[in-house]
Order: sequence, then structure tokens, then C-alpha cells
Amino acid sequence: MAILTQDSSYRRGNEIQLKRTVDEAMAACHTVKHVIVYRRTGSPIKRSRPRLVVARPGGQRSHECPAEPMDSEDPLYILYTSGTTGKPKGLVHTTGGYAVQT
Repeated sequence: MAILTQDSSYRRGNEIQLKRTVDEAMAACHTVKHVIVYRRTGSPIKRSRPRLVVARPGGQRSHECPAEPMDSEDPLYILYTSGTTGKPKGLVHTTGGYAVQT
């Protein structure tokens, strides 16, 4: 399993340390093999285990990325949100459902 995040983001003018939040959550999750961090704001990030991969804007990219055949009901991603209740919940978005939604 891998987690894809970014160093930090901005919400209502405040910087939100996303990588730090991932580090805290990983203390209770031992199945993650990789953490991939996109350097959006340039905020310092703590090196962590498991293996940390940092993606930087403007880095070298391959122009080849073949599509992977997927079933429409295959999970695409899980979005964790608390919404207005303040109670966290995971919403599973499927491959087909996301394509229809967008």
C-alpha cells in the first residue's frame, strides 16, 4: 500500500501540514510500504519510514504511461473526510463512478 500526499496546502489562508498528518496516521497503520510526497509549497518535510519518495514540480517525467484496464467497480481512491459532523469517515470512489461524476 502507498500513500500519496503533498508537503502542505492552504485553506482559508492558513498552511495545513499534510505530510505531518500522514506521519501521525501512520503510527497506527503498519501496512504502508511507500509515502509519495508532492512538493507543492516547499515546506520542510520530515523523513519517515517506510520509504519516502518526493516528487518535485518540473522534474523529469516519462511521456509513456499505458492505461491499466479496470473494472468500473474497482476502487479508485478513498477520500477521508469529516464533513460538517467532525467524525472522520472514508468514502470509497469507484473507477466508473468517478468518471461519471466528473
